[in-house]
Parts: sequence; structure tokens; C-alpha cells
Amino acid sequence: GTGETAACGSGACAATVAGVLNSKTERKILIHLLGGDLEVEWAKKDDNVYLTGPAEEVYRGEVMI
Repeated sequence: GTGETAACGSGACAATVAGVLNSKTERKILIHLLGGDLEVEWAKKDDNVYLTGPAEEVYRGEVMI
């Protein structure tokens, strides 16, 4: 692969759900990543996972056809 990333929102959400299912975390947690902190909540009321945190552009590219 490409190595470690600064942050992975989908991974943070998956880790939260896994933590709840294994009785390791609460449904709302703060995750510390290299790119910044992410707040993740697996809401009981609607069973959705909510991700809150900063977003930054880290790369800009152009596709040449």
C-alpha cells in the first residue's frame, strides 16, 4: 500500500462500531489521528454513524487524456 495516512474517516467509523459491539467504547467517542481529532457517534435513535472533524485538501491533481 501507500503507507499510513493522516486520517481515515471510514476506518474511524468502523473502529467505533467494532468498539461498541465488543463493549470496549461508548457510542460517541473522540478519536485522535495524525491529521486531527475526529468525533464519531453511532446513534441509537436512527442507527446511523456520524463523523465530525476537520477537512483539508492534501493533494490536487489533473487527469490528462
